[in-house]
Amino acid sequence: MRNTATVLGISIDILTLRGLLEAIEQFATSRDRSRQIAYLNVDCVNQYYRNSAYKEIIDAADLVYADGMGVVWASKLFGVPLPERLTAADFFGKVCELCERKGLSMFFLGSEPGIAEGAANKLKEQYKDLEIVGAESGFFSEDEEEALARRISDASPDILVVGMSVPRQELWIRRHIDKLGVPLCWGVGALLEFVSGTTRRAPKWMCNCGLEWSYRLILEPARLWRRYLLGNVKFALRVFLLVITDIIAFSLSWIGAYFIRAALSNTFGLPINPIDGYIAALPLMVFLWIMTCLFFGLYRRPTETTRFGEFVSILKVTILASLIVSATSFMFKGFDFGRSVVLISVFLNFLALTTSRMVARKIGEK
Repeated sequence: MRNTATVLGISIDILTLRGLLEAIEQFATSRDRSRQIAYLNVDCVNQYYRNSAYKEIIDAADLVYADGMGVVWASKLFGVPLPERLTAADFFGKVCELCERKGLSMFFLGSEPGIAEGAANKLKEQYKDLEIVGAESGFFSEDEEEALARRISDASPDILVVGMSVPRQELWIRRHIDKLGVPLCWGVGALLEFVSGTTRRAPKWMCNCGLEWSYRLILEPARLWRRYLLGNVKFALRVFLLVITDIIAFSLSWIGAYFIRAALSNTFGLPINPIDGYIAALPLMVFLWIMTCLFFGLYRRPTETTRFGEFVSILKVTILASLIVSATSFMFKGFDFGRSVVLISVFLNFLALTTSRMVARKIGEK
C-alpha cells in the first residue's frame, strides 16, 4: 500500500532515502512483472500539465519520488509534507552498494555516445563486484529501437537505468516495458552524465538550498533558460494560484466594501471615514487574512478534504478574520474602520473563498 502526498494533483510517494532504497530492492528482486519508477521536479510538474501521455505514465507509475526542493516546499503548503529531496546523483552510490550486496545487475541506457559506457567503467572501478551487463547511448533512430530492446532483454538486467530527458525516458520505458522483461525500469535524467564526470554538479550547499537549477543554468544558459526561468515561474503560479487569488479577492472586497458603504452614505446621509486609512491598512489586512487561511489549511488541494470540512474551515477563517480586523482597528486607532465596512468586506470574502475553492475542486476532480 503506497503512502502518498498530493502536490498540484500529482501523487508522490512519501519516502525517505531508506524507504526508496527498500522499494528499489523489492522491485528489482521481484520477477512477477516489470515496474517503472519516476522522479518529479519542477520541470516534471510543468511537463505533466502539458503532455497528456507523460501525465498518464506518472499517474500509472509504481513509484514517484520527489527530486527537487521546489516540489518538497510545495508539499508543505499543501498539508502533507514530503520528508526530503531525493536526487539520484546523491544516492546512486548506495544503489550500487545494494546491487553488489544482493547480486543485482544493471544496464545503462542514455546520454550521448560514450557517456553511458564511461559511467559504467567508473562505477566498476569503484564497486568491484558491481555487475553492469550493458551500456548504450540514448541517441538512436526509431528503426533501431526494436533491436535495442532485444539487446536489453537478452542481457537480462535486474535494473534498467534510462538517462534521457523528461518525458522522453518515461515514454520510451512505457513503450517497451512489456517486451524488455526487466524487473525495474528507472528514468534518471542526467545521472549518467554526472557519474561519468561529463557534467559537473553544483556545490553541495546550492543543492541543499534548492539552487542547483541556477548552477546548471549558468553552465548551459542557451539550452536551459526556458526550462528554468519560464518553468519556475509557471510552477510558482500553479503553487500559489489560490494565495494570489485570495490576495486579489481580499483587496477587492476591502475596497469594494468601502464603496458599498459610501453608496449607502450618499443614499441615507450616513457619515463615513475617508478612504485613506483603509488603503494604508490594506497590506496588513491582506497579510493577516492569508496567515489565517494558512492556519486553517485552506491552501491544501481542495480534493484532499471533504466539501463539508472545507466549508467549516472557510467559516472559521471568516469569523476569525473579522475578529482580527476588529482587534487591529482597536489597536491602531488611526485606522478607525467603520464596523459596517468590516462586516461587508468579511461577507464578500466569504463569498470569494467559497467560490474559489469550489472552482479549484471542480478543476481538481477532472
